[in-house]
Amino acid sequence: MPDDFNFANNKGPGQQGAMGPIKSPCIGVCALNIQNVCEGCYRTADEITAWVSLTHQQQVEVVALSWQRARASGKVL
Repeated sequence: MPDDFNFANNKGPGQQGAMGPIKSPCIGVCALNIQNVCEGCYRTADEITAWVSLTHQQQVEVVALSWQRARASGKVL
């Protein structure tokens, strides 16, 4: 993931947006692995359940953690 990825609006590098709600990172491949992490979005079951009640900053942190998990599993370059 590029360093200048804009989590605020799920926009790529160079695309700016207001600090609004973050679109759920769910991609519709909902299957929890043995570590209780979704194989589609790489959020934990707890993160998925809490998503709608998280603050903007917490959502940003969850997305960052999910990208780290995806990279660690070899799913993202």
